[in-house]
Amino acid sequence: MGHTRELLHPLDDIPSMLAGIGCNLNAFPIVNADIEYTLYKASQEALEHLDFRTLSLIVHWIDVHESIVNVPRLKRLLRTSTTETQRLWRAIAEWRQEHHKWQSLLRSKAPVDRWELLPVGTDFQISRKGEDPRFMDTDLRIPNGLLPIREGDVLSPKHLIQHHPTYANRVRFGVCLRADLWTQLEIEPSLSAAHLAKRVGCAFASAWEVKRDFELFAD
Repeated sequence: MGHTRELLHPLDDIPSMLAGIGCNLNAFPIVNADIEYTLYKASQEALEHLDFRTLSLIVHWIDVHESIVNVPRLKRLLRTSTTETQRLWRAIAEWRQEHHKWQSLLRSKAPVDRWELLPVGTDFQISRKGEDPRFMDTDLRIPNGLLPIREGDVLSPKHLIQHHPTYANRVRFGVCLRADLWTQLEIEPSLSAAHLAKRVGCAFASAWEVKRDFELFAD
């Protein structure tokens, strides 16, 4: 596939980005919001501000839509993230590790000690409510109920397909670069191969091949 380019992103509006990938928030959704970048950026900011509402949305979203996540792409984004963000996604990967796609986030040596989202009071809360069953065998200790699942917080796959073009094409083509490139051409057919590569963050040759194939259907 050749080298990849750094993906360019607009100014971040986390609520609108999350709304764009199907989270039920009081925000104007960004059309076709970048899935992996949204998950990465929202998790990093949520940890920084101890925003458990956003973290619960991310965990719930993964539970519903994990099959559509491009984990290698998410891993590349996490290379520049905080240690806490990397550990959160390691814990998510440990939770979902029965699905082979998450194994790439578990290749580094596991930390010796588990870590806690709450700055204080984790032991007390766990003694009262127990531990979140999703993360009991992971690097992360979370009291049960800190990241609740609320019905209606996240769109179902059937509904998200109708609102998110990249999601829909990943269902059609599989989770691959072709799906993302094809979506951008559906949105803006006049994109040159160079601009398409920059838009998606991939090698020119990959973008050129997909644009060539796309134009076969346009003729």
